Amino acid sequence: LYAEKLAELGYVTIAFDASYQGESEGEPRYIEEPVARVEDIRCAVDYLTTLTYVDKNRIGVLGVCAGGGYAVNAAMTERRFKAVGTV
Repeated sequence: LYAEKLAELGYVTIAFDASYQGESEGEPRYIEEPVARVEDIRCAVDYLTTLTYVDKNRIGVLGVCAGGGYAVNAAMTERRFKAVGTV
């Protein structure tokens, strides 16, 4: 919902199912793996930087609920993030 509303305001957004969650396959299933979750965020920014319409100098991260902690953790070392928000 947050990504949809931000996109309506003109932001490029990406929402994804984290490792071991959602529609992805493989094992294990339905576990909370903090290291993998932070790496998922890094992979998302890797993907965003391949898009020609994304300004690489204006990438931010927004984490919702538990994702807020993961977003902050990723931003501690991910220098491509210029802004961090949590809900």
